[in-house]
Amino acid sequence: MRSRVTTLFSLLFCAMIVSVQVIQIVSDLLQGNRIQAADILEDTFITPHRRERMIAAHARSIIDTLQRCENLIVHAGAADQVYGCAEEALTIAEAMKSRAVEVNRYVADSAAGAVPRFDSLVRCIEALRDAINAGEYDAAARQLKTSRGIAGRIDRDGSGPGTMVRFFRVTARALFRETLFNSRYLRAYEHGIEERSVVAAAIRPVVQTARFALLGDLGTKAIRGKAGWLFYRPDVEYLYRPPVHDARSKSVDGNDTALSDDPVATIVDFKKQLEARGIELMVVIVPGKGSIYPDLITGRVKPGTPLSHSTAIIEMLRQQGVMVIDLFGPFLAERGRDAFAGDSLYLARDTHWKSRGVRLAAQTVAESVRRRPWYNDEHTAAFFSIDTVAVERTGDIGEMTRLPKVRIVGFSTAFAPEVTKCFQVLHNYLDDQGRVLERNRYRDDFRNSRILVLGDSFSRIYQTDDPRGAGWIAHLAFELAEPLASIISDGGASTLVREKLARKVGVLKGKRLVIWEFVERDLRYGESGWQRIALPAE
Repeated sequence: MRSRVTTLFSLLFCAMIVSVQVIQIVSDLLQGNRIQAADILEDTFITPHRRERMIAAHARSIIDTLQRCENLIVHAGAADQVYGCAEEALTIAEAMKSRAVEVNRYVADSAAGAVPRFDSLVRCIEALRDAINAGEYDAAARQLKTSRGIAGRIDRDGSGPGTMVRFFRVTARALFRETLFNSRYLRAYEHGIEERSVVAAAIRPVVQTARFALLGDLGTKAIRGKAGWLFYRPDVEYLYRPPVHDARSKSVDGNDTALSDDPVATIVDFKKQLEARGIELMVVIVPGKGSIYPDLITGRVKPGTPLSHSTAIIEMLRQQGVMVIDLFGPFLAERGRDAFAGDSLYLARDTHWKSRGVRLAAQTVAESVRRRPWYNDEHTAAFFSIDTVAVERTGDIGEMTRLPKVRIVGFSTAFAPEVTKCFQVLHNYLDDQGRVLERNRYRDDFRNSRILVLGDSFSRIYQTDDPRGAGWIAHLAFELAEPLASIISDGGASTLVREKLARKVGVLKGKRLVIWEFVERDLRYGESGWQRIALPAE
């Protein structure tokens, strides 16, 4: 009897699992979407072969282009024709490298260690182009021969040895390195299945509401603090995981993801690039809410206790010659005045700071800027004033819980918006007698500014959203009495904001200082990591 019950239970469980996939497949077919359950099959048996053929085709195209380049050199072709031919080969090589990195729809990484070869090919063709541009045709001939050899090996790897052997080799590599045995692929694949599941979409709101009502569970991104405060989980995890400069952070043990980039080395590299242009770098690491209010997360910590290991990063950067502003000391000291001020430095249900934090950061940074030797040089001064406005903000942490909006008598899953006081910076335009002709909200001045701010959402809040012109950039301009320029990338101040700068590097013209602001959790969780981004020539 027991065995029959066990068998029946097992069959029902299997039927339930299968039925979820069947429902999803039917839904995808009816809506004309791709069948996501088949992604793993496509990425194992189709995508890698398509990529190999594309790479081989690029390699053959490079070989043909290099041959044309050689013919032009031998027959003393026009210099601009030879240079254009090398440029064409370089464009194809860079496209080939991009195709190799795009392994499949869930993984973008080195394709079985092949990317170093593509890097070598790109560097060789760049050297070929530069030699042609300098008229050094003997050096160009050597680089051309090397480039053609690398491209030929890539072509042979992609098109030989035999059809069946190549098929099994490429498929086996995809299976064991890129799909079924790749943990990153499986996590992303599982996440995609969960996000698009019609069954999960129907059940999730009910389960979330029940867990919140019975257990106070806020999901994977939020932590309930004391006194009605909410904390962003990565802010808290940053504090108790190993420091980013600790060797333990290089392994998955104790970490969701092993860290491969070195923030300190990347920041130093960016500093050197700016120095080559005659521009200084100032780094501003914003304390996370948990670093300043840890006692509202747990009663085991006393108010004002320094917890963050970001101070060690600050010291490491300073030892490397990087100018870093320490906001942790001033913020902890100011936190001690909360009772006197009748306010906090951060929003209770949001990751960001209030106006007290905004103004303190601006004043602290401005104090260091005013000490720069060039600060008192002749420049266009501005006259700013401040107006007080109240803003209602719906906390981003409450939104990240993705709780369905349920309101029943005595129960609600909605978090009340928070009203906070902001200080809006106004730019006053005066006549010759000093009378105000016009008064506008602060806005950046890319043409006349000497300072460029790179930042994340801490630079955006109150600045480009309500009430506008009241963020820390506007207040820094107020303190310095001169307009600034800024480039902002929400959550992407580690890498993405520098990519934006690289795409419009002309904004660096006339700049004396770049201020790079990012919240401390980005040292571990910054979107796209801490890649080194080369700034192109202006």
